[in-house]
Amino acid sequence: MNKKLSILMQIVFLLALGGNVFGQTFTYSPGNTGCDGTWGDADCWNVSATSGCTPHSAPPPTNGASGCEVNIVINDDLTYTGDLVFGGSFTSMALGGGAIFDVIGNVQIASDEKATFSLTSSSELNISNELIISLGSSSDSTVLNIEGDGTSFVNTGMIDLRGRAMIEVNEGGSLISSGPTEYNGNSSRIDIHGFFRTATIDIQGGSNHQLNSYGAAQILVEGDIVLGGSSGITFNGDSEVDVGGNIDNSNGATLIASDNAKVYYCGEIKKEPKAIEEQQGDFVFGCRILPVQSLTLSGEYHKESNQVELTWSTAKENDNSHFEVECSFDGIDAFEKVGTIPGIGWSDKMTYYNFEDENLLMTASKAYYRIKQVSLNGKETFSDVIVIDLPSVKTTKNVWRAYPNPSRGEQVKVALLNQDLYQGGEVSFRVFDSLNSSDLVKVSNAQSLNPKVAEVLGQFSSGLVVVEMIWDNHVEYIKVIL
Repeated sequence: MNKKLSILMQIVFLLALGGNVFGQTFTYSPGNTGCDGTWGDADCWNVSATSGCTPHSAPPPTNGASGCEVNIVINDDLTYTGDLVFGGSFTSMALGGGAIFDVIGNVQIASDEKATFSLTSSSELNISNELIISLGSSSDSTVLNIEGDGTSFVNTGMIDLRGRAMIEVNEGGSLISSGPTEYNGNSSRIDIHGFFRTATIDIQGGSNHQLNSYGAAQILVEGDIVLGGSSGITFNGDSEVDVGGNIDNSNGATLIASDNAKVYYCGEIKKEPKAIEEQQGDFVFGCRILPVQSLTLSGEYHKESNQVELTWSTAKENDNSHFEVECSFDGIDAFEKVGTIPGIGWSDKMTYYNFEDENLLMTASKAYYRIKQVSLNGKETFSDVIVIDLPSVKTTKNVWRAYPNPSRGEQVKVALLNQDLYQGGEVSFRVFDSLNSSDLVKVSNAQSLNPKVAEVLGQFSSGLVVVEMIWDNHVEYIKVIL
């Protein structure tokens, strides 16, 4: 997605939130004349304002400014050093275009304020210290909403959720804490419709169901969940929850699984949890902490190189050995490995990978890809399957010929017969028989073909082979008897 489209989509989305219209928008624009690439340089920001709004001067406010409501749009990498405090007119931030926004400090939602983070197109908000949701004056009065498209992440070193405060991770949104998540007060909640991962959870508070999942939510807690008061946790819908340690509800906190929710835990639950009667919700003893979190795959066909480029990312890795790239041209039931990429092993941050597949079946109209992740202990997990449309290719005859054919032990050469269908340029070929297939070989012109053809044919035993010739959007198959 190009950056202009990404910005437009984010602005349209933000305008639709609750009918709010932002008084002014600050868009980070490092290509501006005089911009030094920092937050504090006014030249780096384009400012737009609605009628009747007196805009703040650039750079944007960072500490609960008053006046016209402020939205910040970031579509390029940026670092901010210090604390960002959302509140007053400063209520919204949108990231897109693959931007990485690093905050070297805390990000705080001020008391009784509501803020929205919208992240799309493989962007990241990285908070080096704490994400703080301040104490509210009434139930859930301090609120952070995290929106997303399933490809982007809010990463923080720790979550500090104070009384009467709430985090809502909506469908497609992702929140990851490399450290603990701590609740310090009554009536505080984290509601997950998307993805949430944290090192531990420590809830020291009273009433209210303080951690909840809905729909197809996914929650991963690497260590323990400690419920220090009469709080409660409810897992709903088709959500899946993985707990790497114990669930300590010894003080009487309620644990409920309803609908089809599944809770997998590695340690023990201090007191018996509840599954709603006549529902399929369940607590399952068994470790299921995944070696890779959020394996997101995308791909694109490049005509100029006749390749499919695959990119994928992980938000976190534990004991990750490697990835195997699998492809099929016959639907989703005939995958074969086409490449192997080493994993980083252990990481608390986003890691990006890519693979270029040049061995395309030119007669296929679609290519199906998936990534198999293999952990150090041999455990396997799979990405979703993606489909790449390939260009239509014309199968031709009598453009090329192989001679002598049968070869009778002589060196086989390829010659051009029809110059109307090949007028120069790159040519590719591969050779296959009933058991084996060579890699795709590319040469810059027809004159460079024969040494390579002889080299590849020399790897095959006597018998019938097929030489697949590929150029422009044409393909021809030549049967050769060795």
